[in-house]
Amino acid sequence: MPSYARFCYGYVLAGLSMLPIGACTDRAKGDDLEEEIDKICRASCPRAFECGYASEGNTLEKCLETCPETLRTSREECLAGYEVFVCLADVSCSEYAEYTEGIRRPIGTIADAPEFPCQAAVVTQAKECFDTDDP
Repeated sequence: MPSYARFCYGYVLAGLSMLPIGACTDRAKGDDLEEEIDKICRASCPRAFECGYASEGNTLEKCLETCPETLRTSREECLAGYEVFVCLADVSCSEYAEYTEGIRRPIGTIADAPEFPCQAAVVTQAKECFDTDDP
């Protein structure tokens, strides 16, 4: 059975090429959105290198440079996908490892126990961004 990682993990990590990238809410707009995106990038980019999940060949500078546009695009394409970035911006290295393990589960078991960090955001992303009824 294919894993949800093909959809989510690739979208979250490969989409940014170096950092981690949920539930739909009425998020920030305008200047508040730019501040939110800046905060997410300033938290996520250094953590990608600290925790060892930055893509090969990337630098912190490149991450900080490309991150804002990647997040804006993600938000425009599917707000639920952007919400995964928002959630992951606050996870520790060990929580990110749990998240990675969780999204590698076979499709149809992502929403099951045991819970993993940002699970609710990932389930919502699967349903809203990838039209998956049973993540």
